Amino acid sequence: MIRKIVERVEDGGLWSTTSLIILLQQYGLESIDPQRDPAGRETEFARIVGGAADETLIGVYATVLDIDEEQALSGALVPDDHGLWNDGQVRVFLSHSATEREFVAEVSNELAVVGVHGFVAHETMQIERPWQAQIEVALRTAEAFVGLVHPRFNESAWCQQELGWANGRGLPCFLVRFGANPDGFAASTQWPSGAKRSARQVAHEILAWLERTTDFTDRIVEGLMKALETASDYYSAEAAAKRVVALGSLTETSWGALARTYWANDQVHGGVLPTRVLQPFFQKNGKSWPPPKPLPRLTPRSVDVRATALSSDPLF
Repeated sequence: MIRKIVERVEDGGLWSTTSLIILLQQYGLESIDPQRDPAGRETEFARIVGGAADETLIGVYATVLDIDEEQALSGALVPDDHGLWNDGQVRVFLSHSATEREFVAEVSNELAVVGVHGFVAHETMQIERPWQAQIEVALRTAEAFVGLVHPRFNESAWCQQELGWANGRGLPCFLVRFGANPDGFAASTQWPSGAKRSARQVAHEILAWLERTTDFTDRIVEGLMKALETASDYYSAEAAAKRVVALGSLTETSWGALARTYWANDQVHGGVLPTRVLQPFFQKNGKSWPPPKPLPRLTPRSVDVRATALSSDPLF
């Protein structure tokens, strides 16, 4: 918590020396010398905060990170992810029986294309580190939980503990059935079937569920747009377009992003396959097709050229 407080104070210059003095006074802590240079100020601030009592530290943490104290206390109990997750991606723990790890790895790869990191034990874990500890860290730091319920899922003590852990944390949970129904409390919900479906189709099912959980919608859409913009061939563009269409609807901001993405990649606007997917999606939602081209951005150089042209016109 001390490290995160100091990093936030150092980042972006949001906290002036005066603001830090007020913050420390608010929590009855020693003040810092306002005449210190920034580097010395931050060192002194770290020393003072580092000596604070736990209750005070949680209050400072909540104030600096702009969260409530309940969230701060919860954050204090969650360790760093130690590099198990990809930065910026939605963190999804994929629970599965060991016999299905190759299929689950394929599902994870499909999710990665759109900015979702599916943690797969034995695939994501780092070498030369205790494997059980890494699974526990992943469970503590995951943002969502997906169980792929093959017949051996219910027989696996590990899978049952992982599902129980996720429920205990109150994580959003989603299960996909593969010839078996989950046991216990999870059995009361009707979960979708993934039997005879490809890894890509299962990934689409998980993605649609994630998009329905509003906390992840913006990040999911951002990942989809990136996948569409960076598609290197018509087939990849078609697959990315299908993922976008699977969302069903978009915000006005996302429609604008999709229009820009459409024209940014010739594998999209120049491809028959992605066009077949996107055209009915636009028309169904009352959007013009093809989408309007974005106006070119004016650079300082283009402004100078335009100004020169205007000044040389006889009318001016």
